[in-house]
Amino acid sequence: MDNDIEEENVETTTFDPAIIQQAKEMGWVDKSDWHGAPEHWRGPDEYVRRGQEVLPIVRSQVERLKTEQQKREAEFDRQRSEFEDRQRRQDEAAKQLQARLERQEAEFKDRQDRNEKMARIAMERQRQTFLEQIDAAKFNAVAAGDTKTYEGLLAREKQFYREAQNEDEQYQPRQPVKPVERTEVVEDRSPQQPVTLSSRDQRARDDWMEKNPWFHRSNDMNLEAQRIHVELWERHPGIDLAENLERVTAEMKKRHPEKFGIDTKAQEPVQARQEKTATHSFVEGSASGVASGGGASSRRKGWNDIHADDRALAERSYIKAGFYGKDVAKAREEYAKDYWEINE
Repeated sequence: MDNDIEEENVETTTFDPAIIQQAKEMGWVDKSDWHGAPEHWRGPDEYVRRGQEVLPIVRSQVERLKTEQQKREAEFDRQRSEFEDRQRRQDEAAKQLQARLERQEAEFKDRQDRNEKMARIAMERQRQTFLEQIDAAKFNAVAAGDTKTYEGLLAREKQFYREAQNEDEQYQPRQPVKPVERTEVVEDRSPQQPVTLSSRDQRARDDWMEKNPWFHRSNDMNLEAQRIHVELWERHPGIDLAENLERVTAEMKKRHPEKFGIDTKAQEPVQARQEKTATHSFVEGSASGVASGGGASSRRKGWNDIHADDRALAERSYIKAGFYGKDVAKAREEYAKDYWEINE
C-alpha cells in the first residue's frame, strides 16, 4: 500500500512543473487532495489537455447563452418601454378628453346663462319700447287736451304692469334682474287723473310744438324726442319745461341735422368735432348701459364672435321679431353688445 502511494507521488512529480502550475490554475488538484471518485481523477497533463479542448466549447455556449439572455432582456425592456409610453399617451389623451369635456360643459353652461339673460334683456327691451310708446301717446293726448284718450292709456299702462308682474312671478331668473325704470313725461302726474300743466308750461309746450312741426309729422322722431325728453327729466329732475324742450331740439339737431336743413357737408372745426366726440349723446351715457357700459373689452367681440347656435337662436327669437329694431345689421350689433356685456 505504501509502495503504491509512493509510486503515485513519484508519477505526479515527474510531470513538468509548468504543466502542473497551469493545471492548478485551471482548477486541478493533486490526487492526495482529490475528494471525488478515484476513477475521475486526471493527471495535470490530461487535465490541461481536456481543459483546452472543452473550455472553449463551454465558453462559447456560455457566451451564446449570455447573448441570448441580453437579447431577451433588451426585448423585454423595449416592450416595457413601449407599454409605458402607450400608457402615458392613453393617460394624456384621457386627461385631454376630460379637460375638453369640462371646457365644453363650462362653455355650454356659460352660453346657457347668457341666453337666459338675453331672453330677460329682450323682454325688458320690449317692455321699455311699449312704455315709450305709451309715453309718447300720453304726451300727444295731453298736447291735444284729449282726457278720454289719456285715461285709456293709463288703464292700458296699469294692465301692462299687472301682466309684467305675472310674467316675473312665473319666470325665475338665476340672478335678480333690474326692473323696468319708469319716469313720467311730466311732473306731478297721478295715474288716476288727467295731466295738468301750469299756464307757463302750457305756453312753453305750445310754442315749442309750433316751432317744431316735425314732432307730429314723423312718428320715429316723435318717439325719439320723447325718449330724450324723459332722459332729461331723469338726469335733471328740477329742470324747467321750456329748457327741457330746447335741449330736446338741440339733441335732435345733433342726431338728424339733415331734418333741420343743416349742411352736413360743411367741415366742422377741430374743436367742435372734439366737443361733439366728448359729449356725444347724453342718452348713450344714461343708466341703461347698452351703448356705453361695456368698455373696451366688450367692444372687442361682436356678432360673429357669438356661438353659431346662439346666433341662430338670436336671429329666430329676437332679430326677426324686431326686439332690436328693423335694421338687421344694427340689431345684430346691439344684440352682440348686450350679449358680451351681461357677464362683464
